[in-house]
Amino acid sequence: MTLKIAAPTFGGTQRLVRAVGKFNAMRMLLSGRPVTAQEVMSAILKAEVDLLWFGGIGTYVKASTETHSDIGDRANDAIRVNGNELRVKVVGEGGNLGWTQAGRIEFAAHGGRVNTDFIDNSAGVDTSDHEVNIKILLAPDVRAGRLASEARNELLASMTDDVAQLVLTHNVDQNLALSTEAAQESTMASAQDGSPMPNNPA
Repeated sequence: MTLKIAAPTFGGTQRLVRAVGKFNAMRMLLSGRPVTAQEVMSAILKAEVDLLWFGGIGTYVKASTETHSDIGDRANDAIRVNGNELRVKVVGEGGNLGWTQAGRIEFAAHGGRVNTDFIDNSAGVDTSDHEVNIKILLAPDVRAGRLASEARNELLASMTDDVAQLVLTHNVDQNLALSTEAAQESTMASAQDGSPMPNNPA
């Protein structure tokens, strides 16, 4: 499949620059050849942007020390890039396995900000935990006949917004804690290796 370059009308060329960066956009426009969808998607992954968000299925970033055959996702071999090729500042993930762990480390080693996937996906687990714990709390009343199943289901539905707010609060606090720890890593390293703690600045 090929993706034809947009004509310079209706904002097509401006959108192209935003999507793949100025250098890639100029190369695509001046070369005069059709660009494959895979080339465009790979260029988008390497675009200089603030945030790159991953969702859905597929592994799109690996480390330069890994081969495509190491990944086991042949459908995305033509798109996949290395962690040291990305120019984005921050990465988030709403899916799973968008990166290899080595790819994340390589990206972070080059100054990128990225969590592990289980941190970015923790809201789903947190939501399930709330749901399960509420059902456990209500189960004795359901079994004893004090609470009908239909009434329990209505009660669960009525708590949706409250649970969502609790989950969001937990995730904000979690990322704040992680960011605080990252900011203190140079001074806290001694707590991990047993060396004397540095003097706190006045």
